[in-house]
Order: sequence, then C-alpha cells, then structure tokens
Amino acid sequence: MTEQGQLTDVDDTDESAGDDEPDVDARIDEIAEETDTSPREVRANYQNMREYGVKPDEALRATARTFGASTKSSERSTDAVPVSEVEDWTTVEVHVAGAWEVGADAISQIAHVVDETGLMKAISWSKSDLPTLEIGESYRIADAVVDTEEHPDGGSTRPYLSLNSSTTVQEMDDDVETPEGL
Repeated sequence: MTEQGQLTDVDDTDESAGDDEPDVDARIDEIAEETDTSPREVRANYQNMREYGVKPDEALRATARTFGASTKSSERSTDAVPVSEVEDWTTVEVHVAGAWEVGADAISQIAHVVDETGLMKAISWSKSDLPTLEIGESYRIADAVVDTEEHPDGGSTRPYLSLNSSTTVQEMDDDVETPEGL
C-alpha cells in the first residue's frame, strides 16, 4: 500500500528484484557518488523508469543522464558486430551508402549504412553534435542505440541505429566490405 492507503502492484521489498543486470546496485552507487546525490534518490529515478517498462540498461543510462553522470558503460562491448546482428546498444563498422539532412529540428542527418551482412538506417540526433556521415566513407560507430520503427506498409517493424550523445563516430582508414553494387 502507498502512504495514501491505495493498493499498488509494486513490490518494494527488493528494489532491484527482477532486473536482468546483476550490477544495477553497483551502477546506482556509482551514479550517486559521481554526482554527489543520495543513492535513494538515484534508485527512485531508476525504479520509476523500470515501472514504465524501460529495460534495465537503458533505465540506468537515462538515470545517469538525469543526474549528469557519465553514460559510458564499462560493461558494454566495444567489439563491432555485423549489421544483421545488432541489438540494444551496439558498435558497428559500416560504409555509408546514402545520407541526407532532414528538415526537422531534432534530427541532423539520416543515413543508410551497410556492411557485408546488410543495410540499415542510422538517425543522428541534433543534440548529439556528431560529425556528418559522408557518402562513400566507412565509420566505426560505437554506443549506438538500436531502436525500431514501423514500416510504412503498416505491418512490420525494422531496426535502425539511433546516434545520440553517448555515441562516438570515428572515420576508418580502411573501407568496410559491402555487397556488390554498393
């Protein structure tokens, strides 16, 4: 029950119960220490996001951003994965097959990136202040978020890379292998 006597389905006996990340408590303590904030306040922010269905790793990153802590995770792999295998937060090495600026204030650029396994869209957000991806160049894109959008046909979804303020973009000296014709 809440203080007002209303029933709630939230079990607050173990605030990290059910989290897939075993180091949630440690990360909450790191955020609190880095920002000189009470761990209770950081945990409350994290738990609020979890109650709305946000995945544990994204809730931790969002909580870190809320309090001004570093969002870089030492647990995240820095190994590049093929475009066909991306999920959650990822690092890819890709070739830019197409790119264009968008008239929307929130988006600075949309690009089609490709490697030998496939092609996907990458959206660079204006607030991220990332370099412009040039057509024909290859880049290592680290800490991009994999999100999904509904296909215009209305029935299917497809993944895309969301390049945000945690993302780093580094031009590569060597070209990434691509399917013939690209």
